[in-house]
Amino acid sequence: MESFNTRIQDALIRHQTELERVSALGTKQVLKHLQNLRDELIAFVAQTNPTGVAFPVNQKVVIENLLTQANNLITDTYNKMASTHTSLMTQYGHAEAQIFPKIYNREFGAGVIHPVLTKEAIATIVSEQVFEGHTTKEWWEKQSIDYKYRYKAEMTEGILDGESIDELIERVKDSLVIPQNHAEALSRTGFQNIFQDVRRQIYEGNSDVISQVMWVATLDTRTTFICATLDNRRWRLEDKEPIGHGMKWRGWPPIHWNCRSTTVPITVSYDELNKNLKFNKTVNRLKPGQRASIDGAIPETKSYNDWLKDHEKKGKQGKKDVIEILGVKRYELWKKGKITNVSQLVDQKGNPLTLDELYKKYGKPGG
Repeated sequence: MESFNTRIQDALIRHQTELERVSALGTKQVLKHLQNLRDELIAFVAQTNPTGVAFPVNQKVVIENLLTQANNLITDTYNKMASTHTSLMTQYGHAEAQIFPKIYNREFGAGVIHPVLTKEAIATIVSEQVFEGHTTKEWWEKQSIDYKYRYKAEMTEGILDGESIDELIERVKDSLVIPQNHAEALSRTGFQNIFQDVRRQIYEGNSDVISQVMWVATLDTRTTFICATLDNRRWRLEDKEPIGHGMKWRGWPPIHWNCRSTTVPITVSYDELNKNLKFNKTVNRLKPGQRASIDGAIPETKSYNDWLKDHEKKGKQGKKDVIEILGVKRYELWKKGKITNVSQLVDQKGNPLTLDELYKKYGKPGG
């Protein structure tokens, strides 16, 4: 029988795929408000017809009225997006707080870990969660301000240049491309944040069963250097002391915008659980094969470096992807064997090394 740690890792990686689908559906609901805003702004521009005003003085009044109305719509829209996002994060977080222990206990064969968060506690976590120094609410407010500035610049330029209604409408559409990308990143990152925060608190609330945490990166062309170098590395749950490597703990995922990494728990051995009076009756009821699988063994999974090698073998497109991921010069170092693991591309804090730093440390490809 596979070790329990391998089984729970496989189960949680499958579950992470489900969470990404949930995140995508939630983000779609959040972005509906932005799509409605686009339609409202277009309708108001068409109705106002700012370039059809005869005199400059009147045109100035029309522009001011147009921007005031737009600012009100933008404020209202971003408030709705923030509210929808907060509500869904609380809902999803509460569901995850119940689902995660069920997955764990199902694979274990007994109820050894328990939920540790109420819906009220999750609502508090959602309201207080901070990413890159700001709460989610503050990020939505910042995006609202940024879009107002962008919209004003686009529309003022178009109106003063005497553009037609159709051209102004195209400006409205263009002005929303970047804000939509930013809103999507904020929405997805917020969902990932609450999923991982719930998981963290379950780990910490069940630290007599879970002793270590392992980082698991998504193996594809969108994975960042930071997450790739953390992939499959372990830290002690209690104090985040690295195990078998020198990489410092970067914090729980997400550690950057659109981060898709997750963590899996490493469970103590059967002997350790059996010595704990809290669990010995429970674990003794397990079948012999189940007991043997709870051996503390670390899952053996494909590393990001192995994934790069396999992906390059897929032909021209595979090679092109790897070059795009690493960069031309770093790819040369990797191909020549100067770099044998992506962890060599960063320092111990996970910050990418410059080419000069890499050449100084490992030599040039032809050297």
